[in-house]
Amino acid sequence: MATHVCGGASLKCTMGSSPGKLLVTPQNKIMISGQYQANIADSVSMTNIQAFGLCQSLANPTVAAATAANLGVLHPMPCIPNPTGMWSIIDAKTKLAGQPALFDQAQLPCMWAGMITISDPGQQKQKTGAKPINVPIHKIDILRMYWIDNFGYENSYVAAGHIYNMYFETNAKANDIVTVSVEKDGEVKEYHCTVDENGLGLILNMDF
Repeated sequence: MATHVCGGASLKCTMGSSPGKLLVTPQNKIMISGQYQANIADSVSMTNIQAFGLCQSLANPTVAAATAANLGVLHPMPCIPNPTGMWSIIDAKTKLAGQPALFDQAQLPCMWAGMITISDPGQQKQKTGAKPINVPIHKIDILRMYWIDNFGYENSYVAAGHIYNMYFETNAKANDIVTVSVEKDGEVKEYHCTVDENGLGLILNMDF
């Protein structure tokens, strides 16, 4: 039986090195277990579909370039998901915010030859009468940040008026969600991403 998917669901890609997360924005309005329910349109790279660690597909130009520079030995590069459309429809009759709801049997192709699937729909089981648990909060530090150009090479600086993909290394745990605030011309923008098992995060299309 298909299960409704909501924000925080665990994803996997056949070409990725680690699991990813599904983020769902509030416009869908309906919540399950404290998380917003997803529909098939929640398929946007980095807005909904978080990175899967390192991409291992030679169909990805950055991986192909890095592999060529490595004398033909496969050289995985940081994943930037590139979905080709929306999630597959499992039940067209169940609508959510004008689109079919997303179920855990759905699939989402990536342009770089990967297939994204849902390993956990993200619904948290709630127990009535349970006592609150004190969960320790660990401090997250950004250890290093850098930018990668279209050829897969690292840059240590950015030029104003350009859009970059920022990578950063942290001491965060796998699947932690990190928020980075950037101030430009007196306006503060917040970017969110999920880090992989190595503490590596990626924020796509940062406007400087």
